[in-house]
Amino acid sequence: MNNHSTYIRQQVGWLAPLAVALLIAVMVLSFKWLGLAMILLGIGFFAFLFVSPLAVLLIWLVLSPIMDFYLRLSLGAGIPDITFTRGVVVGVFFVVLMQSIFRMRRLWSISPTEKSMLAFSAMALFTLLFMHNTTQDLQLLLDGYIVPFILFFLAKNLIQEEKDILHLLKTGAIAGSYLAAVGTLQFFTNINLFVPEGFESIHENRATGPFINAVQYGGVVSVFFLSTFYLYTLQHRGVYRTILVFSLLLMALSVLLSMTRASWGALFLACILIAIFIPKYKNIMIKLPIFLLTGGVVILLMMPGTSAFQERAFELGPIYSRLALYATGLNTALDNPLLGNGFGRYSFFEASRDNLVTFSGISESLGLGLDVPHNEFLHMLVMLGGVGLWLYIYIYYYTIRSSYILYQYTEGKEFKFRKFMIFFWAISMVVILNSLVADFIFFTYFNGLYFLIAGTVMGMISGKDKFLYQSDSAAPHPLSGRSDTTW
Repeated sequence: MNNHSTYIRQQVGWLAPLAVALLIAVMVLSFKWLGLAMILLGIGFFAFLFVSPLAVLLIWLVLSPIMDFYLRLSLGAGIPDITFTRGVVVGVFFVVLMQSIFRMRRLWSISPTEKSMLAFSAMALFTLLFMHNTTQDLQLLLDGYIVPFILFFLAKNLIQEEKDILHLLKTGAIAGSYLAAVGTLQFFTNINLFVPEGFESIHENRATGPFINAVQYGGVVSVFFLSTFYLYTLQHRGVYRTILVFSLLLMALSVLLSMTRASWGALFLACILIAIFIPKYKNIMIKLPIFLLTGGVVILLMMPGTSAFQERAFELGPIYSRLALYATGLNTALDNPLLGNGFGRYSFFEASRDNLVTFSGISESLGLGLDVPHNEFLHMLVMLGGVGLWLYIYIYYYTIRSSYILYQYTEGKEFKFRKFMIFFWAISMVVILNSLVADFIFFTYFNGLYFLIAGTVMGMISGKDKFLYQSDSAAPHPLSGRSDTTW
């Protein structure tokens, strides 16, 4: 740390407490107790944030599905609101940058993934200059993509030790368990805890939890199922393993109750992927989804009032509608194939009205009335053209490719989290397959959760030697031999 940085820290060190003390004195003398309480709470939060930004990030992971309903501060017309997620993520981001400036934290070098994220965000922001609903579209861009990208950066630079990864996995198990419980309770009792009055689910008779959307709910719980199962593989104590088994069963059931066919298929294929790479878990990863799916279908078909489940499982209308939407989206993208029609809530709707087409005999009327194409990559193609779509795909590609290189690099070495790369591929499969039938522009938490995990993986890649050293130090009997795989 140089002398200039030391001097600044010393000055801030005595000026900040003095300013706070003077402010408190003024508030007490003027009897503004409510304001004083808010200030003290704010000071406490930022002190905690500065001391342990990772802990605040993990708190976000658990509370975000609930708190975004209740903590929202309007700043007036034309200015994006401050929500719980935006406040926490931006706050942690600011603290991490300040710690880096004052040489209190080392940041990993920027990877091609982050460069692609910056280019994608800049392109989308530029197109907002030509859109009609700038404020609404800016909020969608912030929540749907920029906040998840920031979470990627934070996870990469905050999660740098084995204990940090374990804390993330345990927090994910807690979040997944309570979300599964809330969704299951809602399905059977129609009581949706934590959701305020006035917010109604867009998918009736399906488990949606606090997300009000069954697709996002099924995808989120599927991701937590996979990360929790990986945590289960690391546990050796019978009590913890038993608790995790019950959590996994509850999560699998809640995915079934979401009645989202994409989530069903994605989770099943993800389990198959894990079984292929880790034969030790072949039986459980294949038999568990089959058992739950079969048992759940039998139970639901035997219960009264389950016609909605039967209709959802075999209904062809949504499939026909999606095909018409896809054909319309592709036809629309041809109008501006390079740069698209601009990022926006109604960008697809406005651009596609003159491009409605039939597909394999399906009426074009099935593509009417929907604002989005229900396909993330097609939506990107329409909004940001081939350039934006390439940047977006490259973000996924480079991250997954890097995890595979790390998997090869650590072959034959004592690396505790080598198998986590396989689970990350499975999680990526769940996200990508769900993106083929959904639009992540509305899925802040789902997208944020994925990029939080992806950032953790990239942090392992950036600090691979550090993690290998930690594993070697902790292992009583290091593996002998060396790998021929080069980085």
